[in-house]
Amino acid sequence: MELAPQPTGSNGFEEMYLAVRQYEQRVYTDDEVACLPKIAWLHKYRWEWELRQRSANRLLNFLLQKNRPLNI
Repeated sequence: MELAPQPTGSNGFEEMYLAVRQYEQRVYTDDEVACLPKIAWLHKYRWEWELRQRSANRLLNFLLQKNRPLNI
């Protein structure tokens, strides 16, 4: 199993976070982010974004069924 790159600079957390995201191929372009949760059919993580969209829709429907102002 290949290990994720290790940070080398002074900003450890940010550098490590970005290194891991790049290793996992989870760094998206601005255009991709603007379209989320819709993503290319062949994208490696398409199923995750479909699941997120379904979850968000379930939450939205639940909140709409309250049919009253909510403090969130």
